[in-house]
Amino acid sequence: MVDAIFGKRRNAVMSTTVAAAVLWVGLVPGLATTRAEGPSAGQTVAAPSGGETLNSMLWLAGQWRSEEGGQLSEETWSVPHGGSMVGMWRLLVDGTPKVIELLSLTVEGDAVVLRLRHFDGRLVAREEKGAPITLKRVQAGAKMAVFESPGASGPLTISYRVEGNDLVGTVKHAGGEPETYRMRRVSLGVTGSIAK
Repeated sequence: MVDAIFGKRRNAVMSTTVAAAVLWVGLVPGLATTRAEGPSAGQTVAAPSGGETLNSMLWLAGQWRSEEGGQLSEETWSVPHGGSMVGMWRLLVDGTPKVIELLSLTVEGDAVVLRLRHFDGRLVAREEKGAPITLKRVQAGAKMAVFESPGASGPLTISYRVEGNDLVGTVKHAGGEPETYRMRRVSLGVTGSIAK
């Protein structure tokens, strides 16, 4: 099921795929302790270690977009508040909504947890009721985070990192190659063209 969901997302945004995908094995050369204000540039850390807040994920907040070949891929994240962040990703093909993904980041005990659900353009859910895809943050750094889940059909890894003004996301299924997409930061508010 997860392969089908993310496979569709991969195919839909293949035109925005980055040539050099990030490989997860060996991504982090050394681990340290997460600090609330976040690690220094280039440093990665094991995450989290207690007293965690979502302030370390503030870099993800905002609107990110890619438009190419009649496709609009857009992801928007709220700022952290009350121990949570809310995100939305949508894919439009020739102006028609094809996939909507709702996401949340929460602090649960000493863990940062990413949950997500997929819907079609009419908000018909793909995942079963009460069964969102759930991943735990296992690595954090300056403008990067890696989330993992054992998954029903094997491990699933999702990462986010910021490179300049771009948000680079990578999804890796058990035994599969990483699928990478890139979106540019845009200002909040009305952006892009308005359908007539």
